[in-house]
Amino acid sequence: MQSKFRLLQKMTATVIAALLVMGSMPAVAFASTISDKQEEIADLEKQQQDLQDKISGIDSDIEDEEAKQEAYLQEMSNVREQIELYDDQIGDVNTDIEDLESQISELNDQIDELNDEIEDTNEEIEVKQEEIAQKQAELEEADQKFKDRLSAMYMSSGSLSILNVILGADSFSDYLSQAQALENISDNDQALMDELEECKAELQALEDELETYKTDLEDSKEEVESKKSEVEDVKAEQEDKKAELETLQSEQQSKADELDSLQAESEALVESLNSDKSDAEADIAQIEADIAAAEAVIEQAIQNSQNSGSSGGSTDNGSSDGSSSSDGSSGSGSSSGSTSSSGWAFPLASYSYISTYYGVSDAWHTTHTHAGVDFAAASGTSIYATRGGTVVLAGWNGGYGYCVMINHGDGMYSLYAHCSSLAVSYGQSVSQGQTIAYVGSTGNSTGPHLHFEIRNGSSTVNPLNYIPV
Repeated sequence: MQSKFRLLQKMTATVIAALLVMGSMPAVAFASTISDKQEEIADLEKQQQDLQDKISGIDSDIEDEEAKQEAYLQEMSNVREQIELYDDQIGDVNTDIEDLESQISELNDQIDELNDEIEDTNEEIEVKQEEIAQKQAELEEADQKFKDRLSAMYMSSGSLSILNVILGADSFSDYLSQAQALENISDNDQALMDELEECKAELQALEDELETYKTDLEDSKEEVESKKSEVEDVKAEQEDKKAELETLQSEQQSKADELDSLQAESEALVESLNSDKSDAEADIAQIEADIAAAEAVIEQAIQNSQNSGSSGGSTDNGSSDGSSSSDGSSGSGSSSGSTSSSGWAFPLASYSYISTYYGVSDAWHTTHTHAGVDFAAASGTSIYATRGGTVVLAGWNGGYGYCVMINHGDGMYSLYAHCSSLAVSYGQSVSQGQTIAYVGSTGNSTGPHLHFEIRNGSSTVNPLNYIPV
């Protein structure tokens, strides 16, 4: 589009330069320049409107993207808060796990200590059991010796009874000696037996005490191991909780990354849209310059034509439709062929109702005033030349629709717009009262009517000052 604008601008500048060099133009070149430039302006205005529509669409897209960015930022804030919350929860769980691991370590130490004590107790029990076995062996040996002595005594004396001792004694003194000896043997053996039994009992009591201590140690160990198992279960639960929190946090982080990506894409899109908007605004500025340049060409052509006495013309897309007059009044015109004192004839045969006067402003003319007079008439009504002259424009003329412009040779021009069809062609000579076109509603019009203008050079004048009314 920019290259096209530059081409149009260059073409316009070339035409202006040529006009300035030539100083004047033939009628054919004049009309061709007017028509070409009017078509160029219409095309540029269409491009301008398209660009305005494009800018409106871009503004809407930018607004949508900025709304998305607001939503992304809000959602991102929520996600960040959730990630921080998970961080805190994971930190608390890690602290709990560390405490549980410390407890497990302490319980393991206690179990190790109890195992050592149980092992030591088992060794002591084994020692006591060996001592008991030894005392048992000694007791059995002493008992066997006592039995052997009794057997020897029996074999030597035949009996160990008191009667045998008495009867076998040589004297009372011998009796006392044998009885005392027997008693001493018995007492010694009994004392030895008692000592051995007492030692065995002490050892057995110590063994029982050690077994009880061992049982207590094993109970304590079992209790500690149970507590350790409970702590390990709690630790496993905390580790599961930590894994779950880390999974949730990872999901939130993925969501945050996705939002970052969407935000970046949206910002890049807005940047691209703003760039497109700037390009479109630059294009519009160029179009406005090109329109101004084209209008300058038209004005220059008219001025050169006026100065040289050749044909010329100007444009004004300020015609209205066939509605009622802006001030609510109507005018009357003379019949076809009637001529004013200044030599101008009325352009219609039987329609003289003025729907819009010269110089007014209405819905169609918000940036400039009405450049002619509108006569409401039926579609197809004949339009007559108000004076004789040369046709310098016959064809489509932007907002004027199908249009005829006549150069009357004295710097004055008449223009007939919104025609349904034309009866003359460019360069044709026409006489006053000759049919040149037919009423229609082409161009910027909402109903059939004749938009009639009179121009003095490049300036429009009030037609009612010239035609008979």
